[in-house]
Amino acid sequence: MTNLSFHDLTINKSINPAAAKLLGLGLKFIISPETTSSFSNIDFSRFCRDTHLKTWFAGAPILDNKPSKLYVKSKWTPPSTPTAIDNRLHNFSRALRKIIRSKKVDSNLLPYQHDLLRELRENNSIVIANTDKGLGPCTVDLHQYVDDGLDHLSDASAYQILSPDQARRRIHEIRSLIEEWLFAFEAHPPAKHGTILDMEADYICEKLHTLLSTDPYNYFYLL
Repeated sequence: MTNLSFHDLTINKSINPAAAKLLGLGLKFIISPETTSSFSNIDFSRFCRDTHLKTWFAGAPILDNKPSKLYVKSKWTPPSTPTAIDNRLHNFSRALRKIIRSKKVDSNLLPYQHDLLRELRENNSIVIANTDKGLGPCTVDLHQYVDDGLDHLSDASAYQILSPDQARRRIHEIRSLIEEWLFAFEAHPPAKHGTILDMEADYICEKLHTLLSTDPYNYFYLL
């Protein structure tokens, strides 16, 4: 694997020079697990459900319309399936259990690289981030990273600081706009823009009810 560049941007150049080769692998580098996956790591129940659905709808006419990307994931399962299908799934599961067993894996990092990685993970005074233009990862002092971020967010020409009350009012306004838009397109679809499908409306409504509990600012992303 070709190593990428690494940039130590800490004030005192405090990063161990040997870490350059490790971090130069890039932030997308995946460390080999200690063991391979076992059968218990496989979501076989999902495979069974998919097979049951394929069996239930086998022979049904294929719809010409393109499916929407906005939909609420269904948990419906067929009320019954042929015994022959269940028997095949059971036999397939037994065969997989014999084949897919956890085995020890050779690491793709050297012992000293594992030690360096542990040191970097435990170092709470630095931040490891990606640089622009694909120039590889870099390390920055945490306090410098925070100061630079605050300077960026304090740019009045690009950002406006909202008080908690202002933010809540904006969120309420955006929620009202989305709900009005949903009602208008469901009840009186404009001829120019077409209409939205029921599944799309259900998807957006579910997002409206769940987003606030996770991150209020997700309303902005939903727009």
